Amino acid sequence: MGADVRSAKWDGFRIFLAFALCFQVVLGAILAASGIEAYRFLRRLEAAKETSHPVSGQWVCVSGSPERTVPTDLPLAVRQFESRYFASHGAWPLWFEAEFTHEEKRGKSTRTVLDERLRMSCGVAVKTAGTLVGVDPAAIWFYSPREAATREIGVYRNIAPAAARLRVTWFSAPWLYVVGRAAQGADGRTVVAGEAG
Repeated sequence: MGADVRSAKWDGFRIFLAFALCFQVVLGAILAASGIEAYRFLRRLEAAKETSHPVSGQWVCVSGSPERTVPTDLPLAVRQFESRYFASHGAWPLWFEAEFTHEEKRGKSTRTVLDERLRMSCGVAVKTAGTLVGVDPAAIWFYSPREAATREIGVYRNIAPAAARLRVTWFSAPWLYVVGRAAQGADGRTVVAGEAG
């Protein structure tokens, strides 16, 4: 008498369970890695000492009013828009993006067409109580909830004649806190730089 041997078949449900297990393992690894990175970042923030005279190589926090360095090679339309729009708003941004759009109807659907997009990003330094500390441009990442939209284009009509709507997003702050590693810049001035990740 031979032994009764049964082999399990890989039916659809078992394949689904295997994929679900693999997905959970990969997701768990991703969450663990991001948690470890967040913990390291918080440890760096804790190690950063607030100072007005940063020492090269140390994690520091500098605070003060921003000093902007506007690029000299900006297109004329960007410079004109900045001087007109932000002079009336009383804010000189470190970064802005302006989008001129209009809508086109095609049958029952309407789509938004981008006529022109203007962007400007400044170099930034922080005026501390002791000195002027630069910020490494590669380390800057701006997020701003400041946004305005209007259909009154009027004085900006020469930038995008077909546009019917203007939306401007900008970052402007009277006081900055910058955290990073202090380093010596190419011009000999101290800068605050970031690290990979």
